[in-house]
Amino acid sequence: MKSIPTEGLRNIVFDLGNVLISYDPHKFHLSEGTTESQTSRYISDIYESEEWQMLDRGTICLQDAIDSIASKSTLSAEETASVFEMRNRLLFPLTDNTKLLKPLKKAGYRLFYLTNFPEDMFSLLSKTHRVFSLFEGGVVSSHVKLLKPEAAIYTHLTDKHGIEPSESLFIDDLQRNIDGAARLGFETLHLPDHRKLKQKLQSLFPSVFSGA
Repeated sequence: MKSIPTEGLRNIVFDLGNVLISYDPHKFHLSEGTTESQTSRYISDIYESEEWQMLDRGTICLQDAIDSIASKSTLSAEETASVFEMRNRLLFPLTDNTKLLKPLKKAGYRLFYLTNFPEDMFSLLSKTHRVFSLFEGGVVSSHVKLLKPEAAIYTHLTDKHGIEPSESLFIDDLQRNIDGAARLGFETLHLPDHRKLKQKLQSLFPSVFSGA
């Protein structure tokens, strides 16, 4: 892990998916009994589609996304819609990671989120899980019509909450989002494996997690 100066850090900004919230469509659909070939088609035609990105950006409604995907895929509109109906069951807190927020907050760090998420999914998620009460605030892509790693979404966060990038640590599972934050002066922590968050935070903030 690269050396990250922590002495001047005041803010910690978390991505949600695969950092604090589980998001694994492939594993989920297999667990539902879907075949490997059908799951692969769901991933390519739905989760990796342009329309999914547009939902993240907040520039298409759900029904239009379903209709557009079905028009280009061998999946019917009904099957596409059924996959979308399962979306929220994909999401649940990664408890070992979310419980790390409280010690950080208690130690005086300001906690924020910066996430690419469709509006309806985030709305349900934020109302269902108490972890969001630990954040001072954040930015959701579909609310501002911007996506990571576009520079404007990071500056929207910093302007909205009075965050100085050089005093902030940004944590994300995707390298491209890490690179976007680094270009604007954030300290960054790339987390391709969510199971290692505790280890990495303990290394960075030993006094915060000395009893953990």
